[in-house]
Amino acid sequence: MSRRSTVCLAVLALCATVAGCGATAPLAIDVHAHWATRIVDDHQVSLSLPSNWNAGEAWTQPSSFSNLTGSFSNQSLSSPCSSGPSTLSCGPPITSLQRGAVLVEVFQNGFPGWTLDTQAGTPMTVSGLPARLAVDTGAHDDCASLGGDRTRTLLVAYPGAVGNYFDIEICSSGVTDAVGARIDESVRITPIG
Repeated sequence: MSRRSTVCLAVLALCATVAGCGATAPLAIDVHAHWATRIVDDHQVSLSLPSNWNAGEAWTQPSSFSNLTGSFSNQSLSSPCSSGPSTLSCGPPITSLQRGAVLVEVFQNGFPGWTLDTQAGTPMTVSGLPARLAVDTGAHDDCASLGGDRTRTLLVAYPGAVGNYFDIEICSSGVTDAVGARIDESVRITPIG
């Protein structure tokens, strides 16, 4: 084996050990510390998170039925949208969730015929609005594709606009459910209009 091959293998082994060459470990989460209030979606949604978490961008072009209005994580985030010569595509602001990481995404969605009553989860109210909270051990949908192991979905019906709703998605990997529960309990909705 040549010296160049040996050096290349050593660099590859070091990168694998460091978990991805340039990737930094997620910030530690203290569920009992003071958290800061973050506001997204034209001041319609507020929630509490550790103040050192990264804030992500909204989608530059919402889809027909879904619009990511903000995201937060204790892991580095990238732009959720990419463009080509004649295309624009938007998705999650990360490609994979590291162990110990949480991704919180806030959507404003609408779909003809959608009703809160047909959604999974426990009925509740958020800021006086009807809501449902589903907690799944074992991730689903986008969270599973990111490598998450727990999904919390909080759906809040948008008042006076049938079929429209706020969707707060919490995807985590190797994190106690107390973190997601604290975030969900902090959510406040102040609809415009």
